[in-house]
Amino acid sequence: MGHYAYKAYGKQGMCKGKISAASRVEAAECLRRQGLLPVHIEEARKVARKNGRRREQILLFQEWSALLSAGLPMDEVFRLLARHGGKRRQVMCRFLEEAVLSGLTLSEAMEEEGSFSPLAIALIHTGEESGRLADELDVLASWLQRQEEERRKWKEIVSYPLIVLLAALCFFVAAVAYILPSFAALFSSLSIPLPSSTRYLLALGTWVVAHWPVLAGGAAALAFLLTCIWRSEKGRLWKEKHLFSLLFLRKVYTARWCHALSHLVQGGMPLPLAIRLSAAVMGNDAAERKMEHLAKEVENGESFAERLDASPFGFPVVVQMVSTGMESGQLPEFLERSGSFLDRERQERVRRMQAMASPVLLLLSGGVTAFTMLSVLSPLLAVGGL
Repeated sequence: MGHYAYKAYGKQGMCKGKISAASRVEAAECLRRQGLLPVHIEEARKVARKNGRRREQILLFQEWSALLSAGLPMDEVFRLLARHGGKRRQVMCRFLEEAVLSGLTLSEAMEEEGSFSPLAIALIHTGEESGRLADELDVLASWLQRQEEERRKWKEIVSYPLIVLLAALCFFVAAVAYILPSFAALFSSLSIPLPSSTRYLLALGTWVVAHWPVLAGGAAALAFLLTCIWRSEKGRLWKEKHLFSLLFLRKVYTARWCHALSHLVQGGMPLPLAIRLSAAVMGNDAAERKMEHLAKEVENGESFAERLDASPFGFPVVVQMVSTGMESGQLPEFLERSGSFLDRERQERVRRMQAMASPVLLLLSGGVTAFTMLSVLSPLLAVGGL
C-alpha cells in the first residue's frame, strides 16, 4: 500500500493531507467516500524525494539527537538546526517549530511537513511515547547511514569492472580506427596475405572512421533515452520489480526489514502496523507491496510465521527464527538475530564476488587486448619470417 499526498475540496474549503491506499484511483475513491472532492493526488514518496536528501537527513537526525541529549528545549533545538543548515533545512525547521508550538506533536508536524518517510514518523512517535526521542533519532540516523554505506559499496563494486571494460573498449576502438589502418599501406605494399581477423578489423576500422558522427550521435541519443526511462516513474518501478526478483538483493531487503521490525516491535508497536512501517527501510516498492500483503494477512489473524514462509521473504533461517520468537515471546531478539545472520551471509557473498571479479575482468580485458595486438602483429611477423 502506498502513501499519497492530496488536495481536495470539502465543506470547509480546500484541505490537504495524506492518505494510504493501494493506488491513486483507490485514494481518490476513499476521499470521495469522506465527502471530499479530489483536486490533486501525488505519491507521497515523490514529495519526500524532492524535499529530503538522504545525506542531509542523516546529518539532521544526528545533530537533532545530540542537541536533545544535551537537554536543550525543542524550540531552541529547531533554531540551532536551522542556523547550521541550508535554505531547505531552515524552511523545514521553521515549519516544524510553528506546528509544534500550535499544539501538534512532533510526529504529526513531520507528517504535515511531508519530507519524512512513514518509518521516520513512526520512530519519532515511538520516541515521544516512550520519552526516548533522542535515542530514536539516533537509531533512525544509523539506519539511513547504513543504507547509504551499502549504496556506496555497491557503486564501488560496480564501477570497478565498468572502468576496466570501458578502458579495454577504448583501446580496441583506438586500435581498430587508428593504429591498424596506419599499417594498411605497409601491408598492401608488401603484398602480404592478411589473416581474416586483420581483414575484419581493417574493414571495421574503415567503417567506424567513415560513420563516427552517426555512431557518436546515436550513442548519445541512446544514453539520453535510457537515462530518461531509468529516471521515470515507470522505469523506476520496472527496475525495482526486477531487482526484487534477484535472490541476493531480496536477502538484503529482508535483513533491513528484520532489523527495523525488531526495533518497532520492541517499542510496543502492534505487529501488523510494525510490518507495514518497517518495510520502508527496504527501499524497493515491489518489496513494500509484498510486505503490505503480509501485514494484511497477519491483521486478519493468520500466523505470522506461516504467512512469512509463503512469502518471497520466507528464507528458512528467518522463518525458523520468527517461529521460535513467537513461541518464546522473544520475537524482537530473534528478528535481530535473523537480520544479523543475513548481513553476515551478504558480506561473505560480496567478498567472494569481489574475489572472482578480478580474474574474470583480467581475462576479458586481456583477451580483447591480445586479439587486437595479434591482428596487428601477425602480418609483421609474416614479413619477419620472409
